[in-house]
Amino acid sequence: MAGFLQHVAINTTRFEESVRFFEHLFEMEATRMMGDAPNRKIWFRQGIQVNEVSEQIADGNQFDHLGFQVTDWQETRRKAAAMGCKDVEGKPHWFIMPDGIVIELKE
Repeated sequence: MAGFLQHVAINTTRFEESVRFFEHLFEMEATRMMGDAPNRKIWFRQGIQVNEVSEQIADGNQFDHLGFQVTDWQETRRKAAAMGCKDVEGKPHWFIMPDGIVIELKE
């Protein structure tokens, strides 16, 4: 079952600045925006998702999750479970790797 990285999601308390950074430095094109401050999200065609948060995690980690494009998300979830991955409650296309990295599956 082939899969490829579809997007990387990051968290920021400086939403407008982060959006401008990706738009201007890398000329990224926004494809979708959702929510109201302080909980906005924006997706760029080039594979970056920026999530607005009210405060950063104590250790300063801004990484939120990895999104993978797969051909069969249910089979991928079954294989992930067999490898010790845990479900994300209420999100059937999501799971958590044994080391805590969150994965989102897209078909």
